[in-house]
Amino acid sequence: MKQHLIGMAVVCAVLGATAGVARANTEPTAYDTRSTAMGLTGTSFIQSPAAIAINPANLEGIKKFKLLLNFNPLLVRNKAPLRGPLRDENGVSAGIQQKSTYSKWGFGPLGALFLAGRVHDRAVVGFGAYILAGYGSSFDNVDNIEGTGIPGSGAKGDAVSGTLKVQFFDGDFALGSSVRITDWLWIGGALRIPFAMENATLYEQVIRGIPLRQPVTEDLWGLGRPAGRIGVTIHAGDVADIGIMYRTKSVVKMVGDLTSPAIPDATTGKPLALIGKSNWYTPHALALETGFHFLDQRLLLAAQFRIQFAKKVNQRQTIEIYRKSDGERLDGAQGTIYIPFRWQNALSGKLGLEYKVSDFASVRVGGNVARSSTTDEGAQSFTPPGGPAYFASLGAGLHWDNATLDLATAVAWGKHTISGKALNVPDPGPPITDGTYALVCREGDILKVGCSGEYKVLTIWASAQLTYGK
Repeated sequence: MKQHLIGMAVVCAVLGATAGVARANTEPTAYDTRSTAMGLTGTSFIQSPAAIAINPANLEGIKKFKLLLNFNPLLVRNKAPLRGPLRDENGVSAGIQQKSTYSKWGFGPLGALFLAGRVHDRAVVGFGAYILAGYGSSFDNVDNIEGTGIPGSGAKGDAVSGTLKVQFFDGDFALGSSVRITDWLWIGGALRIPFAMENATLYEQVIRGIPLRQPVTEDLWGLGRPAGRIGVTIHAGDVADIGIMYRTKSVVKMVGDLTSPAIPDATTGKPLALIGKSNWYTPHALALETGFHFLDQRLLLAAQFRIQFAKKVNQRQTIEIYRKSDGERLDGAQGTIYIPFRWQNALSGKLGLEYKVSDFASVRVGGNVARSSTTDEGAQSFTPPGGPAYFASLGAGLHWDNATLDLATAVAWGKHTISGKALNVPDPGPPITDGTYALVCREGDILKVGCSGEYKVLTIWASAQLTYGK
């Protein structure tokens, strides 16, 4: 029974901590380098095979056949409250605000492959495999999580330090097609098969109610149920194009193997092996964009509004827990746990500008402002900070008869502070001496969320893309 309770806590803590990585933010939608250089716009004008992931209706812009290879490496650095409550010169906690620390620079090798070809005067079909979000980072020498040390806390919050590591990516396999209804109206759709993989080593609370941290390793993967994406493009003469994209929600059935050297099996003495199963939902999304053409089609200005409906599907995560030895689910309440996310809808406004210098070269610039899905009530160490997020980019395109080389660079950043005074916790009264998480974090069970302190993220992009064909 004790092992079952510990196992439930381990699965809950680790799956909850990793599930939100890179997903609470507005998705980068960096599937096409031209789009990346123009502030992640493109719903109205991207007519490459990457339209499968941006607006399938625009596949109609492909004359014969095109192959697109895209590489989008990025560097990410986070800041989160992992140094415990602020303390005075005597080592006594001075309040419920926490100190924050930076992670190492993490590397995410995002990429995409698309191909599409015309099968009829009015129809194009295509295939794509692309990464929605990718991330890898670690906090080293962490000595305090959610207000408690790992594995124990001294008078000044000192503890044997640990490393928190998370690697994550998710994406889609997709089949898409477009149909030209008239010269001014194109429609398209795509069938998506989502996938995701995660790996993490974390120090987690392994026994409910006891703030004792132990290392836990997890491997998580999943393949989702089919989902859709539809698009419409309206051409208003030579002056403007209007693009509309709607993506249905998708679900990935995640399966995770979890072990911890601190939790031995009573029979074998080896680390206790458990399995966690959970559904992860990628929310509905809607993008509306208008592209304006000036200077005899040499200047393009695009403006987009995008919303991801995370509030509907990402309020909490339900996890089922099984023994790996016999595959049996744990009994009763031990077999199910809930992780609070409390996300809100993500909103973004985007602008992109392209000027065609000559038939051979184009220059591009863009930017956007967004509100991430993360709320104060659901913030975690590896999720992007709540509040506003910013993105700025620039790039260029080089054009030949049958090939195009696109290059871009971009930077994205966000910052938000959760004030200890805003927490729904009792007045601490006398100075805090034990660093209890109840005075630095919001409500949570095994995994605490909404901990006070400063949250930051900085992402640096580079993007290169080769498109071949007509």
